[in-house]
Amino acid sequence: MTLKALVIDDDAGIVESVADILESLGHNYDSAETQEAARGLLEENEYSYVLLDLEVPVRKGRLPRVQNGENLLAEIKRRYEFQSVPVIIMTGHGTDTPELAVEMMKKGAADYVTKPFPARGKTLDRAIHEALTSSGRMDGKARRKGSARATKFSGAELVIYSRKIELARTEIPISPTMRKLLIQLSRRQSNGKYVSLSGDELAARIGCKRGQNGVSGTVRDLRNRTSEILKAEAGITCERQDIIQSGKFGYHFNSWITIREAGSVSRRAVSDTNHDTDEPDPDTNHDTGNDTNRATDDTNDTDLNERQQWVVGQLANGVELRVNAVVTRFGCATATAKRDLAKLKQASRIEFVGPSRTGHYRLKTKKPR
Repeated sequence: MTLKALVIDDDAGIVESVADILESLGHNYDSAETQEAARGLLEENEYSYVLLDLEVPVRKGRLPRVQNGENLLAEIKRRYEFQSVPVIIMTGHGTDTPELAVEMMKKGAADYVTKPFPARGKTLDRAIHEALTSSGRMDGKARRKGSARATKFSGAELVIYSRKIELARTEIPISPTMRKLLIQLSRRQSNGKYVSLSGDELAARIGCKRGQNGVSGTVRDLRNRTSEILKAEAGITCERQDIIQSGKFGYHFNSWITIREAGSVSRRAVSDTNHDTDEPDPDTNHDTGNDTNRATDDTNDTDLNERQQWVVGQLANGVELRVNAVVTRFGCATATAKRDLAKLKQASRIEFVGPSRTGHYRLKTKKPR
């Protein structure tokens, strides 16, 4: 199968130079002078790779803009989302700068070549060959990033680890800030629904110094990363609101997501196979009856350390915790875990219920007024 390129440039001289190179390589090509023309060709044809000049006009008679090329790059990446179709940026000496080209590579471009094309070193021929080799298209066939027929995401268990999450049996790396954000959003209200938190509320809880803008950027990066990895590794299409939803009520998990932290046997209970005694306060009421008036005020969570925040979050989700669960989760000493829990009890945040060997911690019960 002969390789075919789409050349997008409004400079006839450049297109002619590119045509000579492509003919020498034995490749076919189509050319477009505008964003509009390129869209039309993309609708009707399949291409092995794209050579894109960023500064092109929307249509004939209009002034060229770098933003048009940026938009076209994004369209091409979306169109070929399940195929590795490399886009090589052709950058000139005017408003197109190498710095801009590098930025486009971060957005999905495979490489860039300066104009006029160099005769030695990083030539256009070399850039094309390297891009096609990396994408697996030197034989004229596409390397599929995901399955040929993508599966639409329809909910799954999301397991939170210290540096990654696991979703639909796919591992996705996360930053510490992403993890803190996920932990906060994993909490449930008394009605069983996930909490909804505004950008400012989330920023305060996770210690994000850039405020709601920082939270927005973190959510965006997490969405993009999750979507890209699920497509590439599992052939699953994940839309923007499929996992974390956002709107006038703030950020919250989609109801079809089930959250579990690694180390927890289930979302509703953490088993404890260690029968050591969890020492409750001497004045703790060991009432084993159900009480629906549990305190869920988390307004002071930013004053707690990471272990204490995790404990409060787990208890807010209805998990029944013992000391051993904290030790297992953080790898800390038993004395450290007990000290953290004791401070939470002293602050009236949690209480211990049941016998010392088989009981568990829960959020502090509100006393009726």
